[in-house]
Amino acid sequence: MITKKVNRYYCEFCKKANCSASSISNHEKSCTLNPNRVCRVCKMDRGEWEKGEWKQPKISKLLAVLPDPVLFKTTNDQGDSTYHSGLTLAVNVALPELRKLTSNCPACIMSALRQKGIPVPMATDFDFSSEMKSIWAEINFTNDINENPW
Repeated sequence: MITKKVNRYYCEFCKKANCSASSISNHEKSCTLNPNRVCRVCKMDRGEWEKGEWKQPKISKLLAVLPDPVLFKTTNDQGDSTYHSGLTLAVNVALPELRKLTSNCPACIMSALRQKGIPVPMATDFDFSSEMKSIWAEINFTNDINENPW
């Protein structure tokens, strides 16, 4: 029998694990739970540079728009916590303003939801996967046009 001891590295914010320190270090920089994250979607999609850093919305402004999930938390007789359906309504009402502040960046929206403690499925008017597919389709289309103008 062979026994190996390996190092395991964890993200400080979301507890994602990997055996590669550099992989986790790269993940931490843009982790949606990191309050000082660098949004790779904003960087890739817009590429706007301002005063030595990538232009992206301040997380404090995004969090201020969202409702406090604690106000919508209920506990049943067994002690299980759930969220009242009013949270979904409150989040969906705040979503247009959140989209405006983030320039409709799905990663920034998800980051704001997660950092506020709102389960992402509670935002029924937000679908991270389909919104990212749309961004990728637009980027790929633009790249195809630029590479093959005929």
